[in-house]
Amino acid sequence: MSDNTANRPEPELLGKKSPLAKRSMIRPDASAACAISGALRGERFPKCLRLRSDREFEAVFAGQHVAVDQVLVIHALPNQLPYSRLGLSVSKRVGNAPLRNTWKRLIREAFRRQRAYLPVGLDLVVRPRKGSQPQYHAVTQSLSKLVSQLGRQLHCNKARGG
Repeated sequence: MSDNTANRPEPELLGKKSPLAKRSMIRPDASAACAISGALRGERFPKCLRLRSDREFEAVFAGQHVAVDQVLVIHALPNQLPYSRLGLSVSKRVGNAPLRNTWKRLIREAFRRQRAYLPVGLDLVVRPRKGSQPQYHAVTQSLSKLVSQLGRQLHCNKARGG
């Protein structure tokens, strides 16, 4: 019996992976997968394009790169990724819950639609300017102008589409 087990080839040589080999496999780069899946989904706004943790927001605010106009205030930090990510900060000072949600929807939609034309490699935290009104056209123009300005300041790569 020991002769039979000694002559058997290893499972990996047969094309089968052992449980240990599975655990040690290196997963594909998540950032590349996000960039690809985001492009394939077209109209979606995947989680990998959002800033979600407090640590990510704090890092962007600590970076001290800010662009401001009449509608938006945008904080930015280079992220070394092949895409830019968006974080929203809409405080109660902006107004009641329906107004805050309107701002968030407009900013998210403007970013999602203009993502191909914005500089890549930035973490952005966007907040509305106090006293400004939530109008899609104004938010779109403001976002485009301010993110391009921050991209030039931080020497980030130009957008994919433009």
